[in-house]
Amino acid sequence: MDYATDKNQDKTAVRLDKGDAVIESLLQVVGKVKITSGQIVGIGAVKEPVIGYYQIEKQEYKKGRLTGAYELTNLTGVVAKKEQDTHIHAHVTLADENHRAFGGHLHQATVSAAGEFWIYHSDTPITRNYNGSLGLDLMRFSPHDESQQ
Repeated sequence: MDYATDKNQDKTAVRLDKGDAVIESLLQVVGKVKITSGQIVGIGAVKEPVIGYYQIEKQEYKKGRLTGAYELTNLTGVVAKKEQDTHIHAHVTLADENHRAFGGHLHQATVSAAGEFWIYHSDTPITRNYNGSLGLDLMRFSPHDESQQ
């Protein structure tokens, strides 16, 4: 893994190497650079990804592990504070060798060749707070945000 932050301190390029855990490695960079909110985008190749589909009625993710290697055709995510920790909420689109696409919430994946990501920093304070009616931690921007009640 390697990374570099631009001179304006508002974006960081990240390269993940074979064997790196995607979410855990991105969280390490977010911590080292002290990013508390922002956006992540990326591409690459991963193996054994665990993706999920949120079942609203059950208020839980239906998780599935895909076996083998996949092209990471897109990762899009949000960086925000959740309680005392920084959290990454990411969705992915993956393609297999037959060009079939799979997508969902990324729970975990390991880089199989390389991963290339950009983290765009934001100075907007964003936290994640639990919304009981949905069973999800949603973005919250300020104390006056009543949608979290």
